[in-house]
Amino acid sequence: YHLEKYAEYILPFNQRDTIIIKGYHHWVGRALSIVNALEFLVDSIKEYQVYVYSAHQVVIDRIEELKAKHNLSIEYSSRQSEISQEELLQKFGRSKIAIASSISDGIPNTLLESMICGAFPIQTNPGGVTEDYITDGENGFLIKNAENTDEILKLITYALANEQLMKDAFKINQKKVKKLNYKEIQEQVLAIYNNIEKEL
Repeated sequence: YHLEKYAEYILPFNQRDTIIIKGYHHWVGRALSIVNALEFLVDSIKEYQVYVYSAHQVVIDRIEELKAKHNLSIEYSSRQSEISQEELLQKFGRSKIAIASSISDGIPNTLLESMICGAFPIQTNPGGVTEDYITDGENGFLIKNAENTDEILKLITYALANEQLMKDAFKINQKKVKKLNYKEIQEQVLAIYNNIEKEL
């Protein structure tokens, strides 16, 4: 990642007012587990803008149901009408929390981009790969069961009640993502190739 390009999107922690959710719900995505948890967080999230990106129709239907029932402020983009990359990064940069739930995944680009932009990640850990970037309870939370709304509810509730944890994670993640810097990785890869060339 060209980290210098992301700097303009990163708002200070005290200016963040959004909870952002990945809206995939298909053979691997489990966004409904997250959206269903919002029904039990009505009072806690009223001061936040909730945004669900790339939502499948079943997720949109549930969002509309919650908006009508609880007068929640939830906006979304659908899989058919996705926002631009720049718009998504802007939303990551103003989010306190970024949440995604899946039963199978590698390291999602959206996880890394949300961390680069300073959001506190709450993310599933299929195959154990997410733990390469998130130390559970330190710089984010790892969801153990992608389909367990109660577990996700507890993690969101704990994060919202512990702003210091999120502030500390913000600082940790800003240091941690430096290893994703394109220029640094490029130099490392070129050094490896140069060493191989010398050995031939």
